Amino acid sequence: MLGYTMAAAAASEDRSFKAILFDFDATLTVVPEIPRHRIYPGFDSQAPDVAWLQNVAFGGEARLQTLLQTLHMLRDRWRAELFIVSFAEKDTIVRTLTLLDALTFFGAQNIFGWQEMGGPFTRKGEFVLQFMQDKGLQRTDVLFLDDQADNIRSVEPACVCYWVRGGKGLTDEELQKLQRDSGLQLAQGSSFDAMNHSCQDVASDRTNRSSRSSVRSQLSSLDGALEQGASMV
Repeated sequence: MLGYTMAAAAASEDRSFKAILFDFDATLTVVPEIPRHRIYPGFDSQAPDVAWLQNVAFGGEARLQTLLQTLHMLRDRWRAELFIVSFAEKDTIVRTLTLLDALTFFGAQNIFGWQEMGGPFTRKGEFVLQFMQDKGLQRTDVLFLDDQADNIRSVEPACVCYWVRGGKGLTDEELQKLQRDSGLQLAQGSSFDAMNHSCQDVASDRTNRSSRSSVRSQLSSLDGALEQGASMV
């Protein structure tokens, strides 16, 4: 029985993804964006707000630890090379991961922001396809995870995709599935059909975008109120 288990594990490793590409905002994080003042303090603060990153941006200590464990297993057990492909700025992503001791799972060279992708109007599908060609990767070698349906639709012709729904980042269950087999079951069980997805999915994604815009506005208003209050003290 032990021999069978080891053989099954070896076979599973042979089928694991060689490269896993994560979006950043609302995929690795649970918020629509990381405000720069949280990681680059101004005159009124002497240190980055690491507590906010842990407790708010990454969903709390428990989720953060599960995320870090997942990245560790993907890299060390499944031998996947990890990347971030995001329309956020690269320096924001690198700074955030550095503050959380998580940059080592990717390396700065494996992080691509909107500038590295070619500009704010670049489609992720174009970038990922060129990325795969440059590295000699086949469709089944790569798993791409993103919370935006348009990005999934763009990338789906190039590689295996998983749509992170709800605008709240990867859930604990999804992270556990990534740990289990590098995401094979995750992608197979809930794959996104770019050509035939339902009207309900499209409406849900549009609602999610609207909700994210609302959250951004609320966060901005709250930060403004806090700054105004601090200036009056």
